[in-house]
Amino acid sequence: MFRAYRDFFWHIGIDPTKIRPAAEALIRRILAGHSIPEINTLVDPYNIASIRTGVPIAAFDQSKLRGPLLMRPALARERFLGIGMGKPMDLNGGEVVVADDEKLIAVYPYRDADSTKVDETTRDVVLMVCGAPGIDDKSLRRADQVASELILQYCDGKRT
Repeated sequence: MFRAYRDFFWHIGIDPTKIRPAAEALIRRILAGHSIPEINTLVDPYNIASIRTGVPIAAFDQSKLRGPLLMRPALARERFLGIGMGKPMDLNGGEVVVADDEKLIAVYPYRDADSTKVDETTRDVVLMVCGAPGIDDKSLRRADQVASELILQYCDGKRT
C-alpha cells in the first residue's frame, strides 16, 4: 500500500522521501520507538485509523466549510496556509487541491488548511479518506469505517 502512495506522490511532484504519506509517517514514528502526536480527541482516533489501515485520512470542521468540496488543479500563485505553517505558500499551479466555494482546504493528499482544521470546538466533521491509483475501494471503505467507529467511540457522536 505504501508503494502506491509513494508512486502517487512522485507522480504529482512531491518527494515522498521528504514529505511522507501520512499513514507511513505515523507508522515510521512507531517503528522508531516514538509516540504518535496527541492532537485532540477527534484527530487522534482518525490518526489511529490511518495507522491501522495504512490509508491517509483528513478531517475538516464542517462549520468552517462553504458549499460542496471540489478536487481540482491549483492555479498558479494560488495561496495556501496549511496547519502549522508560519505563512502562506504560493502554489506553482497544477498541484492537486481540495477547495470549497471560498477557499482551499487541502493540498491533496498531504497538507490540510489551517482555516478548516479540527479543534476542541469542532462539533461536526467531514472526513476525507485519501485514495490514490493502486488503492482499492475496499481499503478506502475500511479506512472510513475504522475512522468513523473510533471517532464515535471517543467523541460520543453519531454518523450522518
